[in-house]
Amino acid sequence: MPMLSEMTDVEFSAAARYQFAQSTGVVAIAVPGSSAVDRVIASATSRETKYPHEFFTSRTAAVTWLQEIIGSRD
Repeated sequence: MPMLSEMTDVEFSAAARYQFAQSTGVVAIAVPGSSAVDRVIASATSRETKYPHEFFTSRTAAVTWLQEIIGSRD
């Protein structure tokens, strides 16, 4: 399953980031955000993932990326 996780002005504890990264059944996560803090949080989360995980400043770009990931799996 592809996942779009909007992370605008959120706070994520280290334990929450770890649990998020351990999600099962996830093909890829696109993370749109608007600030440098959002980018840092997304980057910290991606260290533990076992699937593609990208940060975007555009929701449209994030959805396009997810569609490409899904298309490449067919």
